[in-house]
Amino acid sequence: MEDKEQLLESLYLQALNEPMDYFPHDTNTFDDDAYWAFFQEQGYNGTGIYWQLVPLLTRKKGHSYKVGDKRLLNELYITEEQWEPVCDSMVRHGLLNRALYKDGFIVPDRVQRNAERYARQTSKARLGAEMTNRKKTER
Repeated sequence: MEDKEQLLESLYLQALNEPMDYFPHDTNTFDDDAYWAFFQEQGYNGTGIYWQLVPLLTRKKGHSYKVGDKRLLNELYITEEQWEPVCDSMVRHGLLNRALYKDGFIVPDRVQRNAERYARQTSKARLGAEMTNRKKTER
């Protein structure tokens, strides 16, 4: 049983940083106090940048960019002058993971939650496939 748990943990950690083809998208983001405060401050321009950032990082291996990485601005098709106030607002309102931001990484909490959900689902499916393959080879 311990072997199975270790394998599941290993599969989870592997899947945690993989690009995702899909992520769940809430239909009630305005019910989130942090998102609402961000919207009131940054408007549709800021939320548009945010909603480009989320799927961009979801598809990227590791789900993050380093703070100051100009490739992020290129991917978002914005300038540093456009990014800085939006980024500051996301940090202030808690839309970016503050601890990771302090460590120099841009990771929205939503992306982190999606990556964890994806890793849980994927690792369980992969574990099932691995266990099935082991049973076949034992025969």
